[in-house]
Amino acid sequence: MVTFRISRFDKEAPAHVLDMGDLAFVLDDKIMSTEGNSRYANMVYLSVVELIDSLTTLRRGANSRRFVAADSSFTLMFEQKKQHIYVWNETKKYGPFFLDELLAAVNAGVDHFLADPLNALLPNGPMHGDFHDSRRELKEMLVEPPAGGGRWPHDG
Repeated sequence: MVTFRISRFDKEAPAHVLDMGDLAFVLDDKIMSTEGNSRYANMVYLSVVELIDSLTTLRRGANSRRFVAADSSFTLMFEQKKQHIYVWNETKKYGPFFLDELLAAVNAGVDHFLADPLNALLPNGPMHGDFHDSRRELKEMLVEPPAGGGRWPHDG
């Protein structure tokens, strides 16, 4: 099972494109997170757009993609082998996972994050369009069958 979480440091203030916060992937029982290390703090809205771009690029057929959180030292490497995805951080490799399982986890994590009205970017603010365009692309990919005849995560 894969889950994805986003948090902002200033939870009481209205959202801003440059908000700093944390990202976390829970991959089965292992956690890869920016939490607890100040050099991993990142601009969460910019980072989410980059993460979605990384994963959708893999969905379109790339073999690997490096994700670097915005204004952070937090890096993940995604590698695609035989319709499975492996996730690497500085020293450890996790997987295999189905790519659509990662996409669905990011989608659910973003939806959960945005359920708090304080996390919504201003409609006419900077980055609003890019952020929501990337979310729309992610959601569209989740309703398309996987490329290359891969299985959906829930197909077992």
